[in-house]
Amino acid sequence: MTRIAQLLVLSATAAALGPTAAQAQRVEIGPFAGWQFGGTLNTDAGRLGFEPALAWGGLLDVWVRGDGLAEILYSRQTTTVTLSQPSLPADSLLDVTAQYLHLGGLYEPATGTVRPFGGATAGITFFDPTDTELSGVTRFSLSFVGGGKAYFARRFGLRADARLFFTLFSDETEVFCRLPGACVVSVSGQLMSQAAVSAAAFVAF
Repeated sequence: MTRIAQLLVLSATAAALGPTAAQAQRVEIGPFAGWQFGGTLNTDAGRLGFEPALAWGGLLDVWVRGDGLAEILYSRQTTTVTLSQPSLPADSLLDVTAQYLHLGGLYEPATGTVRPFGGATAGITFFDPTDTELSGVTRFSLSFVGGGKAYFARRFGLRADARLFFTLFSDETEVFCRLPGACVVSVSGQLMSQAAVSAAAFVAF
């Protein structure tokens, strides 16, 4: 094999392996904002509902293999919780900040400028009432996400996704309590779901 042919083979091999090797070392980080909606719980006092509202937060993704990333997610939504009973309109109950802190992974098999992805995360949900006299509620939660990324430059891109959160209330829980005093409602054995659509800008390094 001539010297030129050897160089061509080496160049082709580097081109094929280079993106994967680069992805394995790359970190992507950036803010996101979107719309979060859904979320109901049946309680001893009626149906508890979370009003749709803006959600925002941050994402940290680390390439751990050629088609996979580890992801850390923080999401925050300030919303109003309502309480409704059969045949009666919903009444505003209190303002709550819903926060998700999750760790998981994404599968991103394609290469090129535009790439689809999907994944799942797990972590905690923290419902924090703005009334500082009421206690917050922390529960285990899961999420499933799908979307797409557009890489406009080596170190910059945009991302759009849709995510579904599931928060587990596995046992009887007194929610939003004032101590000393009574709790607002009681919840038992339910899985609460919320959906979110969002867009993000990220830098890669």
